[in-house]
Amino acid sequence: MTNSGHSNTKRSFWFSQVQKQIFVISVALKTLLHYHAETIVSFTT
Repeated sequence: MTNSGHSNTKRSFWFSQVQKQIFVISVALKTLLHYHAETIVSFTT
């Protein structure tokens, strides 16, 4: 019983870590895309 509880805690901890990674990556991608779009606009105009 305690073993399953431990693995469940481990899984939820891993899941929260993955969510953090996804959040950081998405923010970085948005920033890069925004910067890239501005660069393209400045080149074309």
